Amino acid sequence: QTSSATSGYQSVVLGDGPSGYYKLDEPNGTVMFDSSGNVRNGTYTNAPTLGTPPLIGAQTAGNVGTSVTFNAALNQNGLCGAGTWPAVEPPNLSVEAWIKTTMNPGVAGFIVNSDNGGGDKYFSLSLRPGGLIRCDFYDNIGTQYTKVSGGAFNDGLPHHLVSTFDAANNIILYI
Repeated sequence: QTSSATSGYQSVVLGDGPSGYYKLDEPNGTVMFDSSGNVRNGTYTNAPTLGTPPLIGAQTAGNVGTSVTFNAALNQNGLCGAGTWPAVEPPNLSVEAWIKTTMNPGVAGFIVNSDNGGGDKYFSLSLRPGGLIRCDFYDNIGTQYTKVSGGAFNDGLPHHLVSTFDAANNIILYI
């Protein structure tokens, strides 16, 4: 059972036809399930804490979702299998994540990280030193495009991140 707010959000996400949709709501195990219908399941590595309270709102009878807590110092993460992603083709590329962190501002860590199995057409969202959010896109000839936030986001509050990349090689980072 999910809350109507969660169901509404999921409907919007799925309506966009995502390549992958990871709710990170598994109560245990090592499989990070893809809810997009594309069966691009991933793997949790180095035992992050699964089944923690939801990022937004209290866990109640109407909101039974959970989240995952990752510890960058222990290199905990959720990885998608290499080669399972379609090529990154602008202009229809967006990367989205919800985060809540107090991560040490001197440590960089990936929030979303993917390559196409061969290292080309790669994208990532990461938390960088100073609590900055950084987005990188690499095209099929190895050119890197980068956008970095103007402020810190390691304040322990929930943040919704969306980064888009278009055919003119522009990155827009929404926080």
